[in-house]
Amino acid sequence: MTDAVRKKLKSAKLWAIFVAVAVGVWGLAFYWIAQPTRGEKLEIWLGASFSLKSEVIAEVETTARAHGIKECAINSYDPRDTYYAQAFGLRANSVDIYILEKATSETLFETGIFAPLEYERDGAEFLRLDDTDAVYGVKLVGDYYIFVNSASKKDTALLYDVISVLADAGASL
Repeated sequence: MTDAVRKKLKSAKLWAIFVAVAVGVWGLAFYWIAQPTRGEKLEIWLGASFSLKSEVIAEVETTARAHGIKECAINSYDPRDTYYAQAFGLRANSVDIYILEKATSETLFETGIFAPLEYERDGAEFLRLDDTDAVYGVKLVGDYYIFVNSASKKDTALLYDVISVLADAGASL
């Protein structure tokens, strides 16, 4: 080794930078490893101008955790937003549960995005979107209904338990 190389290697700044970069890379790697998998995350699309109350969100999270879900993402999108359709187009397939207005759901039904529900509940109001007896939505509040994504791989018991929590909370929204 030459004297110039030895002098550079003795530099405290070089070693400090090296350690900082190493810590940053390892920190980022562990952060990504610790993220929940797709199967451990529940996503809900709220396509309304209102939001869910924090108590309702907490109850949904508690219910989901009982089924092994580590993270609940309840994202609220206002249909009056100019980019609402684009956002829905980008996110629609990764969402497990939708909360949408009846008119919007009637338009989207033709795409096959909603799964028929075998959900039964006393006093619940259901939405049928075709000429069959299949139920596709459960009334939340007003003209808003809860739907399940036909592409969702989540356990049916989890989805129906979350729908029950949301339907119970519908009257208080």
